[in-house]
Amino acid sequence: MSRFFQALERVRKRHQPQMEAPAPTVTHPEPTPAQHAPTAEVEEAAPPPKPPEGLIPSLRAVLLSLDGGTPLLPFDGSDPVAAEQYKLARTKILRHHKRPRSIVISSAQADDGKSVTSINLAGCLALKPNTNVLLVDGDMRRSQVAALLGVPEAPGLSDVLLGRCPLEDAIVRLQPLSGLFFLPRGERPLNPAELLESPRWRNLAAVLRREFHYVLIDAPPVGLVADFDLIHDVTDGAILVVRPDHTNRTLCLKTIEAIPPDRLIGVVLNCVSEWFLTRPFGHRYDYYYEESQG
Repeated sequence: MSRFFQALERVRKRHQPQMEAPAPTVTHPEPTPAQHAPTAEVEEAAPPPKPPEGLIPSLRAVLLSLDGGTPLLPFDGSDPVAAEQYKLARTKILRHHKRPRSIVISSAQADDGKSVTSINLAGCLALKPNTNVLLVDGDMRRSQVAALLGVPEAPGLSDVLLGRCPLEDAIVRLQPLSGLFFLPRGERPLNPAELLESPRWRNLAAVLRREFHYVLIDAPPVGLVADFDLIHDVTDGAILVVRPDHTNRTLCLKTIEAIPPDRLIGVVLNCVSEWFLTRPFGHRYDYYYEESQG
């Protein structure tokens, strides 16, 4: 095992409390005033409208348009190895002692594969019977999820937060996975941090949590901008995506240490080499889920 994975294991053990300790209670403190004066765009925005009764049946459906050979949603038999790894990760999430339902997915830097991981984890959760899962594109600075899925990116999150459209017009049902829903980024805002710092974001997060069994939010990398912390605040915890052949190792360890131990749900190792898993996979997209007991 390389020094990188040895260091990752040491960090995990350092964050691991005694198993009999009760799960911490997740609280959402009252929002504080923004340090910087909000722009006129935020000041004039109306609160997001309350969803109608029975929000999910009213949502329109869009058909996924995926490129051939994509590592997305490998649950049709196209890549059984990757599919099985995501199912293992799903099991870890479902059996986590905190029972997280609202999860932010991020990484230490760009291009570690967090968006692909977000899509596939959401899709895997949606395979369970009678389970509705919402995937939210919360990376309003470098959005990729809508393009990966081949669906329009507007209207979406920013438009709802700015009062430009009702929530039921922004969320779509992704066919053919009837239990998978998507809230795209929307029109690219000039001030994403101010939008996420407003009470409207907290109110919307509460609505989404009430309407869906699981909410997975694809967020910007940890520590680069304020957006991750503002998204993280309204969730049950974070999953960190690490790509061993790409992620800066020093930055990765600093990122893990920056997330409070009781808020780190797990680490997904993306594009793991065959030697690490010691199994003859023969596929590039292999996944390993390291659960944090914090």
